[in-house]
Amino acid sequence: MTIRKSPLRLLVRQDQRHIRLYREEYESPAFRSLSPAARALLLEFLMVCVPSRNGRLVLPVARAAKRLGVSENTVRKAYDDLLEKGFIAIREEAQWQNGRAREYRLTFEQSNGREPTDEWRDWTPDRPIWRSRRRRTRREK
Repeated sequence: MTIRKSPLRLLVRQDQRHIRLYREEYESPAFRSLSPAARALLLEFLMVCVPSRNGRLVLPVARAAKRLGVSENTVRKAYDDLLEKGFIAIREEAQWQNGRAREYRLTFEQSNGREPTDEWRDWTPDRPIWRSRRRRTRREK
């Protein structure tokens, strides 16, 4: 009996980009406490992240909502969740007058030649990394 290679395997290129999430990150209390929408948003950030551009990642709320198939309000909560747990950090605030969106960096990836800051390692439920200035509704409390 001869073993044939799958035709699909032949179509896969060896140089294709991939998303990597280490077990340490995945099993961390910070990651485990993320909402499903925040986990999906983190994967979207990994998709748009090119190593040389970490620190200048732009993913507007409307575009993220469309990519994830959820409401913009759900995406805003997911952003807050990722910021609070230390997986992303704001590099530069939005400048609506100049038409610039907020820029982020992934804290577990190198940025501008610097080693990762890994703020997510320091997160505990009683000590968030970042606090949202967004007002919470009664339903969210």
